[in-house]
Amino acid sequence: MKYNRLSDYNNIHLGKTIFIIGNGQQLDNLTPNQIYFLENNISIGTNASYISVESPYYIAGHMSVMLLTCHFPSKPSHKIFQGEPQHYPFPDEWNLISIAHQNIVGPPGFFPTTSDNQDMDREILVGAENIGLSSTHLACIMGASKIVYIGFDFKNNAHFYDINRTSYNKLKSNVEEILDIYSHDKFIHDDIIDYYNAHNLISPLTDERISHLRTQEFLSASTPVYNSMLGKFTAAFNTFKQRNIEIISTQEDSIITEAGAKFVPLDIVLQNEKN
Repeated sequence: MKYNRLSDYNNIHLGKTIFIIGNGQQLDNLTPNQIYFLENNISIGTNASYISVESPYYIAGHMSVMLLTCHFPSKPSHKIFQGEPQHYPFPDEWNLISIAHQNIVGPPGFFPTTSDNQDMDREILVGAENIGLSSTHLACIMGASKIVYIGFDFKNNAHFYDINRTSYNKLKSNVEEILDIYSHDKFIHDDIIDYYNAHNLISPLTDERISHLRTQEFLSASTPVYNSMLGKFTAAFNTFKQRNIEIISTQEDSIITEAGAKFVPLDIVLQNEKN
């Protein structure tokens, strides 16, 4: 089924648990059974999470990431691109919709409900400054009664693919492949180059590099950026709790837990869902 608008997602999973998959080190510790469960239930993948878990839904905020999720996951999926498509025509088989001008500035915890979206002149997906916030809003629009976060810690600079050579080499190969595919298009090519350089994919993944990333803080708790993001997640969770949406963090040491999510180890969460 092709979804053409954000409103097509309204309450499609009403009362269900929705997993949001980040890119933190936790993904490197997922077992095959856990991955199988997540791939066969309702999850929203972000950025390069497809390398670990192939979700039925993806959300991306940059052209390069969107192209990765369109070209490489082997399972059919629906995708939301948080940005102008520019001049690039999206093939219908990609199951992709693009939402432009979605970075709405509103009061703390401002996340329009499905009915609010329908009453507005344009459809709104809040949280463009962080993929975790926008995927949270998407889960809310989908009608989630419980939102579970996996791979969102914000504690250091190591992503799951920064500590696992197989994942790292797969991402590197995928990015280099779309670089070749879109070599004719300067706008897209430049965006992919920015992604390639930002993740330093030209360099080998050495033990020294892994150790450095694991000990390098992503956002210190004393910085305005971290505190701003913590405040936004806290306001979001307070809003969703008022709507009787349960918020679960599967990592005790994470910004998600600090923002007010209930910590429950992933294996216990999945066991409870199976029951």
